[in-house]
Amino acid sequence: MRSPIQKSGVVILRALALLALAGAVMLLTGCPPKTPPAAVIEKPTLGPPVTAVRNDPTLRIRIAIDANTTRIHASSGLRIGPVGQTAAAREYHAPVVVMRRGGSFVIQSNAGAVAWNLPVLHCESLSGDGLSIDDAQYPGRVTMHATDVLPAQAVGRFDVVVQAHMEEYLPGVLDRELYRTWGLTTFKAQAVAARSYALYCCEKNRAKHYDLDSTTAGQMYVGTVSNPNAQTAVDATRGMVLTWDGRVLPAYYSSTAGDAGQDAAIAFPDAVDVPPLRGRYQGGWEAGTRYYRWGPIVRSRREIARRIAVWGASNKHAVASLRDIGSITISSRNSVGRPAGFIVTDTSGRAYQMRPEHFRFACNQDAPGLPALRENQIIRSSFVTPRVSGATVTFTDGRGYGHGVGMSQFGAEAMSQKGFEYPAILGFYYPGAKIERLY
Repeated sequence: MRSPIQKSGVVILRALALLALAGAVMLLTGCPPKTPPAAVIEKPTLGPPVTAVRNDPTLRIRIAIDANTTRIHASSGLRIGPVGQTAAAREYHAPVVVMRRGGSFVIQSNAGAVAWNLPVLHCESLSGDGLSIDDAQYPGRVTMHATDVLPAQAVGRFDVVVQAHMEEYLPGVLDRELYRTWGLTTFKAQAVAARSYALYCCEKNRAKHYDLDSTTAGQMYVGTVSNPNAQTAVDATRGMVLTWDGRVLPAYYSSTAGDAGQDAAIAFPDAVDVPPLRGRYQGGWEAGTRYYRWGPIVRSRREIARRIAVWGASNKHAVASLRDIGSITISSRNSVGRPAGFIVTDTSGRAYQMRPEHFRFACNQDAPGLPALRENQIIRSSFVTPRVSGATVTFTDGRGYGHGVGMSQFGAEAMSQKGFEYPAILGFYYPGAKIERLY
């Protein structure tokens, strides 16, 4: 049961949310119709100019990182060889296993083994009808990129990167990002946000051999799916994105914000600071969901210190030298009270400043010699209050799940159940942004 004070707080938050929503509806309906962040700071940027996006763009989605083997099959057969050199390729009509040995890609099939001394190898289905890669279905084009230089006979590793048009990619994102039982309106809102975020990643990662990962470091993606809501939502919003000042908006989203959103520029070192991506009160739309409120979580002080230090070493952060924790404090908050920074102080008094998402990922970091965290020990968001006492660190007042920037997926579903359409939902979570159809 909520106290009268708690109840009045929810009423006030919901009132603020509805006031903001009313403005968003006027803005969007008055006109024609989201890695663990790296510690290295890149130049903040928006997505591409709206004038640069034409037709249905092709994306490069990394579905495997540093693989040592992958199995590929297509019912029509495969064509494998150098990128852009069809005449030099070989055809296979049975499953193949791809490995890397001594600087070459090795294709193992029932006809024997063939080695390609190349840093990048291309594979496509003969008919373009799609591929089976490690028992999951994908569009019919994939490249494998060597990720290390090796001496002869050494076992190598490679990234597996699928090429897919935006509109064939998005159903495989929505299928993983949302529950299949959720409303079509929520799927439409997610389609526009995911399309916008994908275009932003294309702009940001042009110099890399991939645009997005298929994990939470990019967008969750499971390949070709059969999901009526996902396909209908993608078709209904074809080419539609969120924009700001003539460029595609990085439309970040997360599971649950816990009533108060985070600023993108606070959460991510490479995020641009614009009004649609600043934290704001979101009302009680998520109330009753599993991670609306959570905690307390009690963990070992030494275990937390070890995980943070390992994260620091992996991300070139000074906190790598942390040996034990004396205190953890919230150094600042954003305009709606969400933690904007943490200070971890060791027992000798040395203090380490950490961004909120860096702190969350560091607390959850896998570390040699430590067991994997149990489900009930994971720190779900940086919207939490840590306190060091004796041999433990206690995390209280936990709110939300994820970084809290942009759209709350559980909040969007709650709004759709109350009758709000997807332009209004997007206007509420990205105030001031436009919805534009680019192709």
